Amino acid sequence: MKKLFIFFVFVSITIFSYMGCTLPYNNNSYQEEILAFYMDEDANNLAILGKEYHYIFHLKDKRNIDVLKAKQLLNYTANDLHLTLYRMNNNNISAHINLDFNKNNLNEEQISWLESHQFYQLEHKNGEVENLYTGNFSFSGKAYLSSIDINKKIKKINNSFFLDVEDSEDKILEPSKTPLIYQDNQLELNSYILYPFF
Repeated sequence: MKKLFIFFVFVSITIFSYMGCTLPYNNNSYQEEILAFYMDEDANNLAILGKEYHYIFHLKDKRNIDVLKAKQLLNYTANDLHLTLYRMNNNNISAHINLDFNKNNLNEEQISWLESHQFYQLEHKNGEVENLYTGNFSFSGKAYLSSIDINKKIKKINNSFFLDVEDSEDKILEPSKTPLIYQDNQLELNSYILYPFF
């Protein structure tokens, strides 16, 4: 009986060990403290500055640029951005943003702008329409190591927040250093001057 018990224990350990070796890779994620958003005046470049990494996006889609340029018209803040970042191989970043606006807080100009830029009201199966205008947009960029010196000098958002960043690859190389430069009291990316977005 004792030998039979030992045999079953051995078989169980072997099976569980094998299962552990064959489990699919579980994607990693980490929390990034977001300190600031910066953008050039033409909305071609957006920099999301985190404590650990700087995420830099070169915007091409006109709708994305228009949504960012309309921040004052639509009166949204950093906390209104439902932002998700996915870090892929070679430190490429895919950003997905959802923006919701309560119809009761909008004027006719704002509603007209939202409807002309593919924001919509969700309709339920029973015919009831949500009182929110919802819009989704996405863009791609790259992650870089942040700079402690730059992070100290930039104008930070009023309330920094933590963002979940999903890693979609098993092996991700260490990012290169940020290409951002802070000099003469301004943030620069290549030949662009970036300004605080919020």
